[in-house]
Amino acid sequence: MSTDRGARAGQEPRVRVRHDLGMAATPDEPTRVVLDSAALEDLGRRLRTARMTADADGTWARGTPVGWLAELIIDWQAFDPVALQARLDKLTHLRVQVDEVSVHVMHAAGTGTDPVPLLLTHGWPSSFLEYSKLLPLLTDPAAHGGTAADAFSVVAPSLPGFGFSGPPPAGGLTHEQVAELWHRIMTEALGYRRFVAHGSDLGAGVTARLARAHPEGVAAIHLATPGLAAPPQPWSQAVREHFDKVEQWSAEEGGYAHMHATKPATIGAALDDSPVALAAWIGESSPGGAARPPTASPRSTVTCCCPRSRSTGPRGPAHRPCCRTGPTAIHRRALFRPMILRPHRPRSTSSAARSSPSPSPLAT
Repeated sequence: MSTDRGARAGQEPRVRVRHDLGMAATPDEPTRVVLDSAALEDLGRRLRTARMTADADGTWARGTPVGWLAELIIDWQAFDPVALQARLDKLTHLRVQVDEVSVHVMHAAGTGTDPVPLLLTHGWPSSFLEYSKLLPLLTDPAAHGGTAADAFSVVAPSLPGFGFSGPPPAGGLTHEQVAELWHRIMTEALGYRRFVAHGSDLGAGVTARLARAHPEGVAAIHLATPGLAAPPQPWSQAVREHFDKVEQWSAEEGGYAHMHATKPATIGAALDDSPVALAAWIGESSPGGAARPPTASPRSTVTCCCPRSRSTGPRGPAHRPCCRTGPTAIHRRALFRPMILRPHRPRSTSSAARSSPSPSPLAT
């Protein structure tokens, strides 16, 4: 470890973690991920012969409207898999075997002398490609209006059963189990002893549990969606009102999540076999749902979502992906400071602990 020379006079110098450590366990060499041409050919045939049901009322009240879905199928047929493959070829892909689980990892090294390792975990319906447009901003901020000192080295794995990762083991995986997979990949396979992490949707739950389980390794986390369990009662009035709204939303809009959690094999059979079913399921569950504003153009998002679900092989009910653009420049502190959660680190009374503050690349 090296001492931060930027410590202010009169203050204890910060301890910074080196990120050029060797691999604790070597993952496979960078590999090329390829869209399955046979699956794409079969997909085209299924889309051309799709059967649409009668539209009841044309609104989102009872689910995906048939008119909207029909236009989505037309958009999907025009989607260019060659362009998607070209995007994939510009990225660095690794495959890491953790026990019986094969995990696909997108890795992008940061510029500068001390980029901070950043673990990004997607949710559903999503994939690692959700973050691809952010890579230049995160890894090379100096080229986008930021400073080199704010660079990250980005690690974006695909959840088991999503994208190019292998399937989860029989019975599936919990948030806690995926968090342990991620910790082993970061520390054992990639050699990152201390890192920061971000998660959204399912990824938020994984990220929160990762920080709780490994406070010695996770310097800070950022959650795009709530990923922590409810606090113990009694609750304040504000907290109670929040969870009343959560319960109401779950009752009105959370049917898909209940189906995924209780009968994944049933819905998985339909979604793996029928691209129309997949498009309707993902389309209805996309951000906004029935409250989607009429000025939005969600079909472009869902069209980007569906091809990867149908061109990487059947996976059951684990679906993947949309691509969203980010700000023009992202700075390390700007990303984490507003919603930062630092894992609890019990204070030690030893003299060594008093003389060596806990390392944090984000400390000011």
